[in-house]
Amino acid sequence: MKDMHGRDIVEKMVREMMEGNKAEELRTSAAKMAEMARDSVSSTGGSSFTDGRAIDCRR
Repeated sequence: MKDMHGRDIVEKMVREMMEGNKAEELRTSAAKMAEMARDSVSSTGGSSFTDGRAIDCRR
């Protein structure tokens, strides 16, 4: 019974994201987050990249 209830909720949410009133808003928001994620891991963006360069310079 629990699985069916969860399935119904997931189906409703997926349909809303694909067809509902908020669909365009959700797609726009997802695109903005994807762009921010790409920027954060670019060659000048990620902190681990910067930290790694600092370690390499100390040798």
